[in-house]
Parts: sequence; structure tokens; C-alpha cells
Amino acid sequence: MAQADGQNWLMESDRLRFSFWTQDDLGLARSLWGNPQVTRYICATGTFTGEEIAKRLALEIGLQEHCGVQYWPLFERETGTFVGCCGLHPRKAGEYELGFHLLPEFWGRGYASEAAARVVRFAAQNLDADVLFAGHHPMNSRSGHVLGKLGFSAIGTEYYAPTGLMHPSYELHLHGVQGATCQPFQIRPAVASEMGRLMEIYADGRRALAALGIDQWQNGQPRRDMIEADVARGETFVVADAEGIGGVAMIGAGGEPTYDSIDGAWLTGSDSSNPNYLVVHRIATAADHAHRGMAKALLAFAEGRARELGRTSVRIDTHQGNIRMRTLMRRLGYTECGIILLEPGAEGTRERVAFEKLVCQ
Repeated sequence: MAQADGQNWLMESDRLRFSFWTQDDLGLARSLWGNPQVTRYICATGTFTGEEIAKRLALEIGLQEHCGVQYWPLFERETGTFVGCCGLHPRKAGEYELGFHLLPEFWGRGYASEAAARVVRFAAQNLDADVLFAGHHPMNSRSGHVLGKLGFSAIGTEYYAPTGLMHPSYELHLHGVQGATCQPFQIRPAVASEMGRLMEIYADGRRALAALGIDQWQNGQPRRDMIEADVARGETFVVADAEGIGGVAMIGAGGEPTYDSIDGAWLTGSDSSNPNYLVVHRIATAADHAHRGMAKALLAFAEGRARELGRTSVRIDTHQGNIRMRTLMRRLGYTECGIILLEPGAEGTRERVAFEKLVCQ
């Protein structure tokens, strides 16, 4: 494996160092972009020629010289071993594109998430950037999962000329409503010791719904035993920033029986006995973390998880009076499919507006 030798370092993360591409790095470039496992999702042929590798190296060097960014080469801090690259390309005024290419032997170690999170922080702290864009090959569900964990929201698909395909596309807004710089979110399964915080967040959600005159959750739902069961199954996920946990959602791979009957039509035909969808329930954000995009981050994570599991879509429902949630769902590309009914006695109003979004086309 290639080792770092006399490299100039741009920045570091816990396990990685970021350097700069130079003309002396053609060997590293060949080891990365000459590997068909790396390039199969980034060009139409699936492989780079020697000439294309040299041009790609020249492109990265030129971007750093003229724009101050590139897909920076990555090295392990402990061993100095070359890992791949991760960084930014300019897209338009105030917007950069995030990308990462890792050698196969480093897949599955969390390096992509770690490197991308550090690049997001670099962009927020050092660039005049409002938005980061990212996209990936429709078959590359791993990248979508990484972007979901970082808080990127799906915005649809965009034509990518190098592959000739429509690529799932995402955005991350770097500035909050008060102009504070956003840090990338961490999304992970909840643990039992966090039940107190989870119930606080659901209490905040209950109060927010009551303020809107909505009877959802006003009979003590969701119950603590229900949340404890979700956590025990590994289906409760939390989203956190530097200030702590700010949002929660149940993201389940099992079927939802109430979705088997709908006054309308789902986009997909599977039922709860053999679901080809992922379901999102009990999504809420804390009052002290409002307006930070955490609900969007959880939904983007659910979409990435659905792709990772080979599911076709994500389904979710909300109260008819919850206009904010219905607006958010439509803005994120979900289709309003019809009305489903909750089990009798579960809530005051049984009718719920059902949404579905295709994630694997």
C-alpha cells in the first residue's frame, strides 16, 4: 500500500489526514482511479484509461490552484497509508459539490462518513458557501446512506453526464435561521439509557401539536413502553449535533398493517406481509433544536437505509391537520397517496394522510 512521504497536510480528523494532490502523485492517482471497484459508479464505462487518470489528477490540481478546493487525498494518521480522496468541487456561486472515493480495502470502516463530516465542517468554517450538493450512482446505496447520516436531504434526481444516468441528489444547507453555522449531524440507533431524553422530545412534540389544535398524541401517545420496544428492536434512531440529541424517529423494516388498506393508491404494491418499503413513525424534534433541519435529516437517513436494504420506497403518515408536516413531505419529494385509518382507540382522530417516496428506481 502507498505511504505518505513528505506530504503537506491541510487538516485532520480522528483517524485521517487530508493532503493536496501534486504532479508527483500519479502513482497514487493510478491506484485509486485505476481500480475498477472505485470507478464502476463514476463513469459510463466503469473504468478510467491511463490518459483519463492523468486528466483527473490535473483537474484536481487545477481546482486547488484556482478555487482553493479539490477532492483531497486521504491518509491514515496512524499508518500513513493512502486511503482515497474526499473533498469539494465548485458548483455555482455559494454552492460546492461534496464527493469521496475510497479504495475498497477501506470500505466499511466509517472512513467515508468521517472524512465527509470533516469536509462539511471545513466548508462551513472556511468557505463562502450556503449549500453543499452531493449525488451518487443509483446503484451506489452506500453513498446515499453516508449522506443521510450527515444530514443531507434528498432533492430528487439530476442527470450526470459521466455515467449518462439520473443520479439521486441531495443538499445540505450550511447556515441556520439565525445565521449560525451548522455542523453535520450524527444519526445512530438510540440506546435504553437515552429514554429520558426521548420522552422529553416526544413531550415537546405533543405540546407543538396541541398548539396547532391537533389531537394527535394528546392521549399520552407515544407511550414509553412503545418507545422502549422500538429501542430494543433497534428501530429508534436519534439525530444529534454538538449540543446533543435533538430529534428522534422510528424507522422500521417490518410491514405496517394499517397501510394494507388505503382510500387512494400507494406508489408500490407490496403489503405488510412482504413489505418492499421502509416505514417511518413517531418522528419528532426537540423544542430546543427546532428549525435546524433534523426532521429532514432523519427522513434522508431513512431513504438511504431503504436503499441499503434494497427496499423500493419509504412510507409515512401524518395527521390531516398537520399542515407543516404535509408541506415538508411534499417539498422532500413524497407523494400524497390517500387516507389510511389507525387502529380503533389508538388516537382521537383515526384518519391519517399517507405519503410514499420511491428511493430505488
